[in-house]
Amino acid sequence: NTTAYLEAKQQCIESIKQVMRGVFYGLRDLHSLGITHRDIKLSNILISNNRYPIHKVKICDLGSSKKLVSDPSDESTASLNYIGTRAFRAPELIVGNRYYDTKIDIWSSGIILLKLILVGYLGKKTSLFNVTNSKQLAKAINDLVGEPTRVELQEMLATNDLMSTNIKSGVTDEEIIRKRFKRLDTQMANKIPPLMIDLLHKVLELSPKRRISAEQALKHPFFSEDFESTKKQHLNANMSFINRTTETTSPCPNTHAFLMQHPPAHN
Repeated sequence: NTTAYLEAKQQCIESIKQVMRGVFYGLRDLHSLGITHRDIKLSNILISNNRYPIHKVKICDLGSSKKLVSDPSDESTASLNYIGTRAFRAPELIVGNRYYDTKIDIWSSGIILLKLILVGYLGKKTSLFNVTNSKQLAKAINDLVGEPTRVELQEMLATNDLMSTNIKSGVTDEEIIRKRFKRLDTQMANKIPPLMIDLLHKVLELSPKRRISAEQALKHPFFSEDFESTKKQHLNANMSFINRTTETTSPCPNTHAFLMQHPPAHN
């Protein structure tokens, strides 16, 4: 599973891309059937090997999955919101939403992506969202991603104020938006491709109404960007700056060193 893959610490941008593409393909198929997994996490993602290239990716353990028909006007369609592994739990669940949908799986996949980047690729020692209760998780999300605005809380169908610290202090929605992803982006600036950061922003939208679907994630430019082709173009023009042997023969390219000198351009 991807927990072992994370511990191997042999990830490169392309291998993370392969893992996440497989996750989103699996979620797209599940969601097309109306099924929400409800416990997407590292140990429930199976991969064929723990180094580049990743040949197969599978989602396992559907014990918590459910075919949701969520209608806030119909109480009979409400679902348990204390569901899934806490560190991967979507913010709408934390604030009490019982009429959630497939977007909770997208948030969880975003946490997987975040862990692969921070721990596996950047080598940071972090127990990301390793907390013991919902209040602590709400604070951890607020600190790293940001706090939801008043409008977003409405979209999240919030029934508690666990994620409303700044709002209770009188901070405006405009101020809240300005701080969104600020801490997270600081940790990743000039270290990973801009398109990867953009994908992370879209899957970690606090409001499920604004969070992209698995289908939309697969169409994101990050997955269509040919990083190897981009790298070779830079190699041809800048051979004096790059170790040719390392960059052209390694099965898992030293993308971190490459990015520091040649940040990929936006599509």
